[in-house]
Amino acid sequence: MQIKELLSQFSISQRLFGEAVLGLSQGSVSDLLARPKPWLLLTQKGREPFIRMKAFLDDPESMSKLVATQYRVPADKLLRNNSAAEVTHTGKY
Repeated sequence: MQIKELLSQFSISQRLFGEAVLGLSQGSVSDLLARPKPWLLLTQKGREPFIRMKAFLDDPESMSKLVATQYRVPADKLLRNNSAAEVTHTGKY
């Protein structure tokens, strides 16, 4: 599942994702997701947000943590069946 689809599925704003996960503004996140550059053309600094996105996708608890951040509640109190942690990620951006 791609980042944009995942954010949409869980109603997470690009602003929250950018600030909490990537350390970037909403505008920067929007630009990265809409117009990704080829990996070989990116500098190390340009690769860092994509590395963070990959780590986010690879962590099965990342979405429940982010959703909990949005609602300012502990992740284990947010979802009864912890379904957000069961989201399968394909590793696509």
